[in-house]
Parts: sequence; C-alpha cells; structure tokens
Amino acid sequence: EPFYTNSTQLPVNYTDDVFEVLDLQDEVQQKYTGGCIEKGNQVLTNKGLLNIEYIVNNFGALKPIRVLSYNPRKEIAEWDKVIEAVSINVARRNKIRIKGERNLDIVTSDWHPFFVLEKINLGSTCPICGKEINNIKAFATHLRWNQECRKRYQSLPKNHIVEKRADELEIGDYILQNSYNLYPEKETELNDDLMYLIGFFVGDGSISKFIDNRGGNSLERHGVRFFSEHQEALNKIVKILSKYFNSQVKVISNDKRSELLREVSTSKKEVAEFLFKYGFKAGKKVYNVSISQRIKKNITKRNVLSLLAGLMDSDGHLSKRDGDFEYYTVSEGLAKDILEICSTAGIMVSKIKKLTRRKNEVDIWRLRIPAYEMTKLKKHLTNVVHAERIKENLSNRKKRYFPVVRVKKLSRVNVEDNHFYDLMTEKNHNYLAGKNCLVFVHNTVLHIFAGERVKNGEVVKRLVRKVCENYHLPYFTFSPTFSICPSHGYLSGGQPVCPKCGAVTEVYSRPVGYLRPVSQWNEGKAEEFKERKTFKIE
Repeated sequence: EPFYTNSTQLPVNYTDDVFEVLDLQDEVQQKYTGGCIEKGNQVLTNKGLLNIEYIVNNFGALKPIRVLSYNPRKEIAEWDKVIEAVSINVARRNKIRIKGERNLDIVTSDWHPFFVLEKINLGSTCPICGKEINNIKAFATHLRWNQECRKRYQSLPKNHIVEKRADELEIGDYILQNSYNLYPEKETELNDDLMYLIGFFVGDGSISKFIDNRGGNSLERHGVRFFSEHQEALNKIVKILSKYFNSQVKVISNDKRSELLREVSTSKKEVAEFLFKYGFKAGKKVYNVSISQRIKKNITKRNVLSLLAGLMDSDGHLSKRDGDFEYYTVSEGLAKDILEICSTAGIMVSKIKKLTRRKNEVDIWRLRIPAYEMTKLKKHLTNVVHAERIKENLSNRKKRYFPVVRVKKLSRVNVEDNHFYDLMTEKNHNYLAGKNCLVFVHNTVLHIFAGERVKNGEVVKRLVRKVCENYHLPYFTFSPTFSICPSHGYLSGGQPVCPKCGAVTEVYSRPVGYLRPVSQWNEGKAEEFKERKTFKIE
C-alpha cells in the first residue's frame, strides 16, 4: 500500500502516472484537506466568533454555517460555506507554535498553510526576457528601452500573496489578516445615533431599579445613568435622549467619586425598555457585559463605526502621542465581542490579557487599534471626542501597509491533547481564525509538477476538465519548470546550463504560490525541489 501523510503528498518517485496519483489522493484529500489547529482557537463565522472544537462537535446543529474566507482569485474577503468539520489526531512532533505581533499566538500542525505576503525581489535577470541585470539603475534603463518588458513588468503585482506551510514560515514573514468590511450596506432599526448610545452605555452606563412611592403606589421603576469626564460626550447623549425618547435631561456634576466625573440620568420608561430590548439588564454589569446577538444583527457597514465611536468616548482612550486607540475591560465576553466586530469590519485589532498582581483585582483585557488604522477610519468617526488626536495623514511607508501581522517567533511544541481541528469550505478552502489575533489559515493543495512547458494549451484544458469532472479534490495546481539563459532567453525544462552557449541559467519553478528562480529558494524548499517527481502530460 502506498504511504502518504495528511499533507497529502505521495512518496518521492512513487509513480509518473498523474492519474494514478489523483486516484490515490482523491479520498485522502477529501478526508484530510490540509493541516489543523488546536482547540481554543476561534473562527469568525456568520453565527459569531466560535471555538473551532465547538464547530466540529456541533456541526450538524450549526449547519448551514459560513466562515469569513479569503478569495485569492478576486483578492477579497467573503463568506464561504463550511461543508465539513473534522477532528484529526496529530503526532506530537508535528506541532508548531507561531507567535507574532498583535498578540498572534497559534499552535497548528506543521503542514497547515497560511497566506503570506511576499515582496518580489529583483534577481540578476529581467523577470520578463531574462536579460542579465547588474543593478536597479541598469534595470530601469532596460525597461526604458524595451517597451514590451516595461509593459509586462508594470502589470505585475509588486507583492504576492503566497502559500506557506507552518514549517516553511520564517521570522519576519507577514501573515494575511482581513481588511474588508463584510457588514451589509442596509438600513436597520439602529441608526448611527442609537448605535453610538449603545456603544457608550456598554462602557459607561448603568441601569438601576428603584421603588417610586409617589401617590402610595409603590411602582417598580428603572433609572438609566451615563457617566463621563467629557462634557462633550455627555452633551451628545443628552441630544440623543431628547431626540429619540423625548427625555429632557441635562448634564450634572454630583458624583462623589471624582470632581471631574459628570453624569446624565433619566427615569424615562422608554430609555430603559430600549436597553432591555437589546440585551442589557439592571444591576452591576462590569464582569459580564457583552454585545448581544440582536445588536450584532443590526450592525451595518456604516453604523459599526458609530458603535466604535461610542466605545471610544466611554471606556476608550486615544493616545495623545501617536493617536492609537485602546479599550480596557474586565469582561472577557465583551473583549471577544469587540474582536469579532472589528475583525468582521476589517479593522486591525489585537486582544491582550493583562494579568493583575493584586489578589483583590481581576485580570483586564486590552484591545488596541494601531494609529495608522485609526487614520484610515478618521473621516468616518464623526462622533468621537478628541478626534484631533488621530493623525490626519499616513506616512508613505504606512500608505503601503498591508493587512498582515509579522511573525516574531517559531517553535516546535508538544501539547497534551493530540486532537486538532479543521474546517473544509465550499469555494476558497480557508477561514479566519486565531485566539487574540485572527489570521487566514487554509488547506494544503495537490501539486502537479511538469518537467517542462506543455506546448499545446488544449492538453492542459483537457487535464483540468478531466480532474474536475472525475475527482473531488478541493483544489490543485499545475506547474511547469523552465530555464532562462542570459543570452538565449527561454529554455524548456530545468536546464541549469544553456545547451547553446554553456552559460549558467536560472531555473524557474513554483515553490508554493508563484514562479521564481530556484536559486532564490530557501534551503528547505531547494532540497524539496531536487526530490520532486515530475509528470508527463500528453
């Protein structure tokens, strides 16, 4: 029996019959479509931010369920249907821990791929025609005098989103996050003002119960209070209460906790009922406050920023020095909700747990949005107090910023539970997941490597059609190998020496996501290239 692993690659030189490989891979590709991640990692779904083990264990009840997924063809994020959820027993030695910026910390099997941003490095030859290039200036001159090369080079992306397995990642690699606002563009029952009111109440609001004994009726009533040190923020609350609830209130300063702390209070029945409708309760809400599903269902592409503005003006803080935003909460549920909402809206955010050193205190969750992200959002954050602290312009370097998080540390680890989890999606075969920082992770792919270019394009078309009609592979690639001679240009196949002039060539193939010279591959991939089995396509 052939030996294969969950990375779905057959042994080297097992067969040169591509359809025998497909026959052997079809079943295992459907069952094990790639790597997997440990329990505790959360996946962003259309039903909230859910632990991956919860999705696997309750998949039947959750169906249909969609996950936030990256479409590499359109280069956008979108919702993709989950068609299967699996648990896989992973050997101890096959686990890798990836730590990075924004509190990225994820343990995955070593074959689990990630989307990685990789910049094109100019080699010693023109990537179009193969002409030898000594430096950047010489390359600019070459493009100036060669219209075809200039035209084709300008159409090339200067950055690639490529696939890298966990065991191929390097310190400094940039893993892709979501930057697309996936909330709908529609009107809901919560407009910008009401969403701001909810956001502010989450941070600095409370509902108390009292007995109104006027007239001897002993009626149970509720009082709603909003607190802040910012007069401007409370003035907004006053206007909203007056406009939507006909509550005539004003800002008062009678709180004993601080001379600066002011409040707005109202016993208007409609205000309390509004907050009850959206999941809030009377009494202390410090440790269990959250953002209800009803609120989440009313979030739109626009009012999500009003919710964020309300959070900022209550328990949020805009840095005077660099304009980044921080929000502190002792409620783990609220921290999770903010991570979910910001990630769905394509806002870069990180969640960090700050451990307390005092016995009478609890741990605090800190959520942070970096300054460059706040600058991009500034024109939409019309309700924010101290908006002047957000920088007006991005530097040239930050204008080119991509939605990525940088890898800082890689290590092989052992964990007690060898059961890891994975999801299969209908179209894109990836999903946004993580613990305190969410990144796109996705499944492996069956690579079909050809020793040389297939001259007849119809042959490749027939191959693709036959695979799609007869097999159930999630996806596969077809990659030819070719060489570039400095003098004679394109050569078919992997020819390290030009047969015409004897010059050293550059051999091109695809390490993971795109074509590049084999001489520029890292050591591990270069060794893998030597062991590749190539197939004849006729």
